[in-house]
Amino acid sequence: MNVSYDRKFFKDFSSVPEYVQESFAELRNELEKVSTIRQIPNCRPLKGEKDFYRIRIGDYRVTLVSANENSIEFKRFLSRGQVYKKHVK
Repeated sequence: MNVSYDRKFFKDFSSVPEYVQESFAELRNELEKVSTIRQIPNCRPLKGEKDFYRIRIGDYRVTLVSANENSIEFKRFLSRGQVYKKHVK
């Protein structure tokens, strides 16, 4: 699966706690084993959004967009309360 990252994702990532960053690293390893977005653990579509998804990691959410079934781009990595307010289409 092709994976890319938005510029804002890196800024968000640096501000989350280290244990959450480690959980994301485990998720990143899982992405190497999957071939479609539907196989990603804890990945759910965002309501009212086409091709946008979220992955739950504790109290944090990672938003991502899927251009096709084999390509994703990570957009934001924020706390549960902030992610839906700052989610950019």
